[in-house]
Amino acid sequence: MRKVPVTYMNLDQFFQDYLAEFRSEICNLKGYEVSLFLQGCMGMYQKTKEECYIEILKTYANQRITEEGALKENYKNDLNIDNYHFGMLLFFLRNQTGETCYEKALEELGSTFSSNYQGNPMFGKEEKNLLDIYMVQPFYTLYDTIYNKKEHYLEIMEQFHVINQFPNDSKKATLLVDCFSGMSEEIYEHYFTLLNLTKTTIKEILAHAKEQKLLLGDNDVDSSEAVENTIFTSYAMLKACHNKILLAEKYEATGANLFHAAMEKFVSHQKQTVITSGQVFFDKIKMMGIFMMAYSFLLETR
Repeated sequence: MRKVPVTYMNLDQFFQDYLAEFRSEICNLKGYEVSLFLQGCMGMYQKTKEECYIEILKTYANQRITEEGALKENYKNDLNIDNYHFGMLLFFLRNQTGETCYEKALEELGSTFSSNYQGNPMFGKEEKNLLDIYMVQPFYTLYDTIYNKKEHYLEIMEQFHVINQFPNDSKKATLLVDCFSGMSEEIYEHYFTLLNLTKTTIKEILAHAKEQKLLLGDNDVDSSEAVENTIFTSYAMLKACHNKILLAEKYEATGANLFHAAMEKFVSHQKQTVITSGQVFFDKIKMMGIFMMAYSFLLETR
């Protein structure tokens, strides 16, 4: 892949500026796009330790739980898949702050999760898309690893075989690499199966994208869809390198080049549009989320 010129800009400040733009809106919103944004803030806090990221995460969580750690009634819906990706935020805040309210909320959420999702209403007869699955499966995997002593790994692997039936695309790669983060190497057979599934998916996506000219960088494409495909693929590659799913020596530079190519196009497109509501606003939240997620795994080049 040819070297992509990097626009000179302070990316830390760029993301903080967008955080300020979304701060007043994000805590009242939910859905796949918002989950990516929150995960992006988690990654940015781990990368930069800037308080603005953890403050917005705590504000979002504290709006949904009491001071004692009980889920508030307005947000207590056992069948609401948004609740389960919220569990990923509770894990994060528990680990970062040590505050017991997050642990208690996590235990309550986990008990409803165990009764509703282990056993399969999510992936069996109901027809779900990858975005819905993303809202549950990473939490499903991580919760079972930490709280259930990996007792449901066989069932979890059955879900991954269902996921594998979906066509390969960059969002599927993101789902798999985020689930892999919650797998324990102690159950090596299942760990190795998911590692190979994730590796194969990313490699096939790269080959297909190059053939069909779906990514920025090598190809003369310029569209919002190409920017989205590129940054999701960049994130999957960079995190896969970080988790030793892919060889960093072979794939990390490609992931970084894709990030910078997508960033340059995204900034150019954003200068031409001002959107404050509707689905386009959610799409912007989604894109900022995945950009922050990818940036959090981008090695410093200074």
